[in-house]
Amino acid sequence: MTAEKRIPLHILREITNGFSEHSRIGRGGYGDVYKGVYSGREIAVKLLHVDTVLGHDDRQYINEVGNLLKVKHPNIVQLLGYCYEIQNELIEHNGANRFTRHVYRVLCFEYLQGGSLDKHLREESFAPDWSTRYKIIKGICEGLNFLHSCEPPIFHLDLKPANILLDSSMAPRLADFGLSRLFGGSHTHVTNRVVGTEAYMPPEFIKDAYISHKNDVFSLGLVMIEIIKGSSGYSGYIETDEVGQFTQKVLGNWKNRIKATSEYPLEESHQVQICIDTAMRCVEPDRNNRPNIAEVLDILSKTETHIPKRQMADVFPCPTIGLKSESNMLEIMVAELNNNEHIHCNLMPTDNSNRTVQQLADRETSSDVEQVIIGRTKEKQKILSILSESITEEMVNLPIYGIGGIGKTTLAQLVFNDPKFQDYTRVWVYVSQEFNLNKIGNSIVTQLTDKISNIPTK
Repeated sequence: MTAEKRIPLHILREITNGFSEHSRIGRGGYGDVYKGVYSGREIAVKLLHVDTVLGHDDRQYINEVGNLLKVKHPNIVQLLGYCYEIQNELIEHNGANRFTRHVYRVLCFEYLQGGSLDKHLREESFAPDWSTRYKIIKGICEGLNFLHSCEPPIFHLDLKPANILLDSSMAPRLADFGLSRLFGGSHTHVTNRVVGTEAYMPPEFIKDAYISHKNDVFSLGLVMIEIIKGSSGYSGYIETDEVGQFTQKVLGNWKNRIKATSEYPLEESHQVQICIDTAMRCVEPDRNNRPNIAEVLDILSKTETHIPKRQMADVFPCPTIGLKSESNMLEIMVAELNNNEHIHCNLMPTDNSNRTVQQLADRETSSDVEQVIIGRTKEKQKILSILSESITEEMVNLPIYGIGGIGKTTLAQLVFNDPKFQDYTRVWVYVSQEFNLNKIGNSIVTQLTDKISNIPTK
């Protein structure tokens, strides 16, 4: 444990009003959760139940903190700090005052405004579209896969909707690792201590207190079923002869919704079917028949191949670049281009149709991507139309907005390589996270002149 993450007990008492009822936002088997503000940030303060006896629970707590400090993932709630203090307190016992040693163990996590998944599942208006629910399922799997991939692996052991928090964009994060343990060797364990929530426990744990990574997979299957069904309260097993009926009923409900809201009803309906089938495999009574979390992720990822991302944003034409620094840089570029006698740098088409455009190693600009991209025809045609109408002697910016990983670069490649622009002077510029206008200018000049450009930084 690191000292910089240690938060004194007196501060935690202060920000939670003495761990008051008013500040409490949740209760669990291991302790209560309070809301407070620390260093200008809202945090969730988990006060584990106070024990007067040092021993197993304290070792478990220290182990847990060590685990959590290693965990950093977009789908896992982040540990911000902890407290471990032993205090001698005067109490009355059998009519006499005596000092008793109390151990205070506290974990401080980031606070998420979206609340827990179980509360959302009870709302009729919760995520009527399938893509949002799938996003939640996939995020839960990503977080669980990260935990199981740690060395040694971390088991959650209490995965349920109440321990899955949502941020403002409905992205899920796994919370409450009060029951998580690290295991080495065979990565299995038998315990005589009852942990977790029984409704989400697999048969081998209820019967033999047997723990492995398949415990979490079983719980995941139940959570997936709740998300797919659209209501909480699922418990027990679905008998073998009832699986088909259950699947058809849920799938039928989603097909109607998807047909009314999706541009890709067949693909999304297939995705629902796969998610149901996978969830059923996860809740197999025999743990040996359950997939591991990596297999689950692989199955889900394959369903995404033919479904374009819904978050693709609209394309907006933008006027001429206006920043002074960019304008100055462009003036330098133009001056250098004018000094090259053999370059044709026109925005209108030229007769030099055989010009070879140099491609940067950072990204490919091959038109082969058109063979694998699906569902982007309308966006591409819209961009081509806007660019064709905007060809003037002025520079026009055409931003394509959207989150990472949805195919913006691929779409730009399609436009870049479209036959409509094969007679135009073109350049492909890769902009890294560290925006460097000087590097961009050198790249453009180099591609247009076939000569290495080294415009100095001003």
